[in-house]
Amino acid sequence: MLKRKQTTLLIGVFSLVLSLITLHFFKNISCVIENFFSFTNYLFQNKKVPDVIAVEIDDYSLKNIPYKWPWERSVYKQVIENLTQRGTKVIAVDIVFKGTSKSDSDLEATLKKNKNVVLAYYLDDQGNPVFPEEKFRENAVIGFINTPADPTDGKTRKIWPYLHISNFSDYHFSVKMAALYLNKNPEKLVQGIPLDKHKRFFLNYLIKPKDVKRVSFYDVYKGNIKKEDFSEKVVIIFPQAKILKDYVNTPLGEMPGGYIHINSFFNIVNKLYLKPLDYKFTFSILLILLVILAFIFSSFGPFISLGCVIGILFIISCTEVVLNLTRFKSNSSLPIFFCFTYFITHNIYRYIYFSLQLLHIKDRATKDPLTGLYTLRYFWYHLNWEAKEIYSPKLLVFLKIEGLEESIQDLDISSLKKLWENIRNSLISYGSFWSQHAPGEIVGFAKIRIKEARSILEGVRNDLQSRLLYFLKKPLKVKIIYMEATKIRKVREDVYNIFKKLSTLGEEIVYFNLPLSKTGKKKDTFEFKESLQILEEDIEERNRRLLKLINELKKKEKKLQNIFLNIMSSLVNALEEKDPYTRGHSQRVCEYALMIGGKCGFSKQRLNNLKNAALLHDIGKFGIPDSILHKKGRLSEEEFEFVKRHPIQGVRILQPIEEFREFLPFILYHHERYNGKGYPYGLIGDAIPEEAQIIAISDVFDALTSGRPYRASLSFLEAIEEIEKGKGKEFNPTLVDLFKQVLKEKNIISNSL
Repeated sequence: MLKRKQTTLLIGVFSLVLSLITLHFFKNISCVIENFFSFTNYLFQNKKVPDVIAVEIDDYSLKNIPYKWPWERSVYKQVIENLTQRGTKVIAVDIVFKGTSKSDSDLEATLKKNKNVVLAYYLDDQGNPVFPEEKFRENAVIGFINTPADPTDGKTRKIWPYLHISNFSDYHFSVKMAALYLNKNPEKLVQGIPLDKHKRFFLNYLIKPKDVKRVSFYDVYKGNIKKEDFSEKVVIIFPQAKILKDYVNTPLGEMPGGYIHINSFFNIVNKLYLKPLDYKFTFSILLILLVILAFIFSSFGPFISLGCVIGILFIISCTEVVLNLTRFKSNSSLPIFFCFTYFITHNIYRYIYFSLQLLHIKDRATKDPLTGLYTLRYFWYHLNWEAKEIYSPKLLVFLKIEGLEESIQDLDISSLKKLWENIRNSLISYGSFWSQHAPGEIVGFAKIRIKEARSILEGVRNDLQSRLLYFLKKPLKVKIIYMEATKIRKVREDVYNIFKKLSTLGEEIVYFNLPLSKTGKKKDTFEFKESLQILEEDIEERNRRLLKLINELKKKEKKLQNIFLNIMSSLVNALEEKDPYTRGHSQRVCEYALMIGGKCGFSKQRLNNLKNAALLHDIGKFGIPDSILHKKGRLSEEEFEFVKRHPIQGVRILQPIEEFREFLPFILYHHERYNGKGYPYGLIGDAIPEEAQIIAISDVFDALTSGRPYRASLSFLEAIEEIEKGKGKEFNPTLVDLFKQVLKEKNIISNSL
């Protein structure tokens, strides 16, 4: 079990390394997982959108405004004035006014009058700023609008709130919007934003186009808007029409670039930015997962493990959602991918291990454990498959080792295995496989051409004869018949005749061709079957043999036990025969004990143990001198102490026999008494085995009815009355009542008592 857990843990470490490498080279996987959690975060967040209005330059505006795109600056001048008249607090224009226009002066004049306008500029591929015209910059707040996309999947997840390039530094468009809205310094706003090592912050996507009040640019241009809708609001003007190509890929899907600025503005104003967790947090989670999954995979099967993995993934997902809700950003893609990788890797290992074990079992089951050759049934199955190959040479070989059966009769198992190892080493070559048909008769298949067969088989025969001579110290003749491996079913039916013919050959190596005669053994009804079916039949056959052998061994073991028990009983009887008072004592005690045990409802096995213990309960008296054992008068205190040792001595005599250990406590404690005044240990009440209590009653009863040299025998009635006096003191009262009852039932004492 420990080795299994260690292996599972090593697979876990391998899976962790594999996960790290995979996510490093296939970053799209992390991106997909991050997108999922960005979407769930959007669903669960309470989106209290600030006073932001999206003024979209849509297809309707492009169609109805009487200018070609890009429009004259007078259009924007009119829009800004309309918004200002309606009390708009901040006007952010996500359009770069580069180059000149006829109406620049009109826009410049409007910007001079309104200090609440944020204009956009961008940084080109070389990092150079592309500003609006200087006359616009001087009269408005400006900010860069670059929203870098993740190179892996092209989605925007982070932005720079502040950039410093050479002699140039400035704040993002959305930071300038927030600073103007909150009337704060942009530097102070940026100081509170958690940044990564590249000075970017994670966008907490909480707003989609449907979550914001949207107005067509044309309606604002025409003044078709209400003051109460725009008073003290933040308005961002940006292209929305597809033809203007200002769309950005985000974790929530594709949306106009203006909504990136709205989300960023929303994060900054409400302090909803995500704080990235330290890598130590992710590392700790991975270690905990490694230990938990290693325990699960080493303790449970694939289905329960899959259920546990799904449960763990659910917990990780819930944790990530909770972290996002509490404004933390963790790298959950690695733990999630690790769980999948570990589960798949471990189950691949399980499958490979199971396949290898199955092959090992198949190899063990299809080969004879003694010879190491295929079983005959599997040999013919394997031969059938080999025969299907069209272009490879196929040769059937029948080999007889004369006198082998007689030569190995005195060898032990170890020597027999070594002998067959030598035989196999001679045979196994040229893609061959072999089976023992009968003692000394071997049938085989080899990929040898007929032209080369004789010389090769001569080498096999000579090598085999040499090995047999070296191992058995006597020469044995090897004869071989070979033929092309065609008509396998016919060959299978005629194997008996082939080996019979082999015995009569004068030559040692002979090429033979079918047909053969069909005299001798009865035709075999062999059928080619599937591999696993053959394997199953072989295992069943071996099980039948094994069960038969086990039953035979059990019978022999039982017979030996009975013999030993009879010997012990005979010794006890011989001991008792020396004294006319104790003659037949153990047999009678056994009969009384079985009466009580039967009345108690003992099982067959328990009654058998009770019987054996009762027959041998006094075997320890062999260690007591005859002068004490057959003394005519009462024993002295010293002599009685010597007699009290016989239960322990009896156990010592029988203890080496493992089969008798079950009933040894009944012999050891048969002189213990219910009140604790017995010997050898002074046990009390139910601490004494019930069988020992039964033998104690039976022993005393027979002693009372048999008499002793120092007192006369009592009648059965007097003896049971004497025992009843000891109820609850010396003897178990329930067992005494049962004994009295059984004596009445068997008419040993009167029923009137």
